[in-house]
Amino acid sequence: MYGDTVVMRRRAGQLREQGADIRAAGIGPFTADTAAAVRDIAGEFVQPEEAVPSLPAATAGALPKGLGGLIENLTSTSSGVGVHRVADGRYIAYLPGPDGGSSARLRLVGGDHTTYAAKVSETLSRAVTDPGARVMLVGSGPGGLVAAELAGQPGATYTIEQVVTAGSPSAQAPRLPAGVRMLSLEDRSDPVALLGSLMNVEATNRLTVVFDGGADGNGADPYVTGARAADEAGHPELRAELDRPVDMGYLSR
Repeated sequence: MYGDTVVMRRRAGQLREQGADIRAAGIGPFTADTAAAVRDIAGEFVQPEEAVPSLPAATAGALPKGLGGLIENLTSTSSGVGVHRVADGRYIAYLPGPDGGSSARLRLVGGDHTTYAAKVSETLSRAVTDPGARVMLVGSGPGGLVAAELAGQPGATYTIEQVVTAGSPSAQAPRLPAGVRMLSLEDRSDPVALLGSLMNVEATNRLTVVFDGGADGNGADPYVTGARAADEAGHPELRAELDRPVDMGYLSR
């Protein structure tokens, strides 16, 4: 034991001398950082958080044609959030999920959607600049859930008045203000596709459209196909729901 103690004291002395040399060179003391150790061990599996994208003035463009055009724009959004200024005071924000159209990445940390929600909120705050602007949120998967949650949060400088989700039954869980309407598109082949319609059966500001996806033989995204089928449907309640964003200036017929 005595020998071990002596070795430890000698090492301590050496460390003190090295510390003096480091301070003389103008280098501060090193700090213990377990996060750095985790990064060293995890290697390539740890992905750094993406910075909030630097957006120019929100992209102006033609109005999406119906629900089909809206979902087509959503599926082609490659980043985690895309904001389009479709008219004076009118914006559409596309939320395809944290990884956009790319395949999911393996992540060691940050598995919930909190970081993604903060990124979407900050991007909207910077991109939506018109005083009194109105916003439609369009999301799929976790993007749909984030859209529903943001629509229920007060205090933004803009007003969210419409939410459209595709393949996001969990978006039915958050409470929506009475003035916000939600249209949800779900594929019947999804085992939880009917969950949304069961949860919002008594809600007057939510409508869930369940379609039979199947295979169209053209390799098209099933939700784009389902949205186009909805555009052609004659159900009066669905027609009224699809006419509303047209009348508000978000979509064209």
